[in-house]
Amino acid sequence: MLSDEQNSSIANRLRYVQIAAAVMILVVCLLTPVMFQISNWKFSSASPKMLTIIAGFASLMLFSMSFSIPKIFSGSVASGLTGKAALDSALGMFITETFIQFALLEGAALMNLVVYSVDHHIASLILAAVAVLLMLVFFPRASRTSSALSGKLGSRQ
Repeated sequence: MLSDEQNSSIANRLRYVQIAAAVMILVVCLLTPVMFQISNWKFSSASPKMLTIIAGFASLMLFSMSFSIPKIFSGSVASGLTGKAALDSALGMFITETFIQFALLEGAALMNLVVYSVDHHIASLILAAVAVLLMLVFFPRASRTSSALSGKLGSRQ
């Protein structure tokens, strides 16, 4: 785990990441009643149309990509870095991973809300809710951030 000094040095930057992540969640939550209103509060549990099926598969792909793609783009801490430079590099990678992950999940949620407004199928709402739940699970809390940074830094702390 990170020391108290390291945790305090990342606190401000982490706060900005938390605000951005919360805004991504709120956008989906605030758009949901708008989509309900657009669709006149209709719900269908009949067989889904092709649009709902395609959106469902796309959502599942986005969910799985949200676990793998962020790691590809974030890279690794340069071997010559130690101390504060290594911590800053690891924090930058964590921020990149978080933003990519949340963008993929938010995209899945918004896509399903739009599909719901067209097709009115309950499956689209369920997939949008799953995306929001995943964003809540992976919200960049201090403890999650600290353990992720510890893992990235390894023995360089």
